[in-house]
Amino acid sequence: ASGLSHDAEYIIEITLKVMKRVGLQRFICVVSDSTGNTRKARELLEEESGIIIGLADVPHHLNLTLKDICALKHFAVTISNSRVLLRYFSLSSFGTQRLEGQAQSDGVTRGLEGIGKTRFASINRAGVSILRNLPSIKTLVNENIIFTSSKVNSQYNDYHAILSQLVGILSPLAKAQKCLESTRVHPGHVLLFWLAALATIQ
Repeated sequence: ASGLSHDAEYIIEITLKVMKRVGLQRFICVVSDSTGNTRKARELLEEESGIIIGLADVPHHLNLTLKDICALKHFAVTISNSRVLLRYFSLSSFGTQRLEGQAQSDGVTRGLEGIGKTRFASINRAGVSILRNLPSIKTLVNENIIFTSSKVNSQYNDYHAILSQLVGILSPLAKAQKCLESTRVHPGHVLLFWLAALATIQ
């Protein structure tokens, strides 16, 4: 660590040092996320240069779209139940071992993925992993190996239907977001992937 405060002025100083080494005339835009220091640095750099265009970081904005979709009341119970399910398997070595064995028998080679706080589209990845393992989980429940209390089949059907719907909506946006994290992306790709994601959802 440098021990220096990474305020907007510091970010500009470091950025300009690199840009001057490469040649200022070779830059047409700067892209950053929208946190306070980086956004301010982007705006100051745009103002100072007079020719550089400041652009917001698209993956962060797509992540906000994913968050807004996940915040819809329609998905609240399903997301909450998914968190409970994932927490159970993360805390139960018995449950995890039984699921791994059953999944192997069912030909499923990948396990469950948790919902993280910092990784983009982690609810989507977790949802895909649950759907992949759900038949194996259902078998274990039906055989009274896990969740041995009373069971209601209609709850399973509702959960499966709404989780499938959520994953169906989030996946195209999550895939577009992953592609737009590339270092080779240019502004034209943003529109291309946005339209592709929307067309897939429709």
